[in-house]
Order: sequence, then structure tokens, then C-alpha cells
Amino acid sequence: MAVKKTDMNNNFRETSLGHKTSRWFLMIGIFVILLGMLAISYAGWATEFTVIILGFFLTAAGVLQITSSYYTQRWTGYSHSLLLAIFYIIAGVLCIFKPMKTAEGITLLIAALLLIGGTFRLIKAYQYRFEYWGLIVFSGLISIALGILILAEWPSSSFWVIGLFVGVDLILIGWSWVMLSLMAKK
Repeated sequence: MAVKKTDMNNNFRETSLGHKTSRWFLMIGIFVILLGMLAISYAGWATEFTVIILGFFLTAAGVLQITSSYYTQRWTGYSHSLLLAIFYIIAGVLCIFKPMKTAEGITLLIAALLLIGGTFRLIKAYQYRFEYWGLIVFSGLISIALGILILAEWPSSSFWVIGLFVGVDLILIGWSWVMLSLMAKK
């Protein structure tokens, strides 16, 4: 169910936090936008940092999975759970200690997903020709072009792709906070 703009405005008024929080939302938005710009400016560093953080998350998930496996030894799937935990830990350790080599694999995966996703969008848009199917064709072409660009420069594109994508995502998140602050002000 879609939330109407008036409903969102009413929610802010009802909580009486709109005016009080709008400044905080604006500051958060600006800060996140600046982080995104920084990530794009230092895409190589942002790539390495992102992969290392991913490594810590994967390692922690593996440790938690081993812990939960210990308590569920009698359940079916215990060996699968333990094996999954070991894979999480191995992947996490690789991300932490070999972040740029791991980034190469992740970048290759991103390129493949862009190519496959774009191709499927093109096929489905031409197949069904629903309303606004041209936008889906455009989106599919952009995804395919991005996938080709990443592959054409791979493995050197591994140095900047993840950082660039994280930076763009941070900028978009920051703008959503800014827009939220403007809505809260009204």
C-alpha cells in the first residue's frame, strides 16, 4: 500500500517532531552527502574499506553460526550449518587480509549481475511491452553498458567500482534525508 504525501506530512505533525527534527535530518543528510562525495573522491580507499568491513561482518556471522551450530548439534542440518559457518569465516578472513584481491571477485560479480539483470529487463520489456516499457529498456541498456565498462577495465576497475557505487549510494541516501527534513519543516 502506497503512503500518500499528505499522510506522511500528517505523521510528522502528529508526532510534533517535525520542526524539532528537521534540522537534524538536514545535518544528517548533508553529512552523508559529504561522505558520499568523499567516497567517490577516494574510490580506491572506499573500496578497500568497504571490503574490509564486509570481512568483519562475514567473520562475525561465521562465529555466530558456529555458536548456534554448537547448540543445535542434534538437529538435522547441523553439518550444513557448520560448513556454512566455515565458509563465512574463510570469506571474511579473505576480505580482511586480501581486500583488493577480494574486490576483484566482487567487481566481477557486480559486472555479471549488471549484464544479466540488464539483459533480462530488455527481454521482458520487449516481450510484454507494458506501460512505460521504454524506461525499462533504457534501464536495461544502462545496466548492460555499466557491466561492459566494468568488464572492459577489469581487474583494474576493481580498485574504484565498489567505492564509486558506495559513494553514489551515500549521496542518494543523503538526499533522501535532506528531502525528509524539508517535509518535516512543512
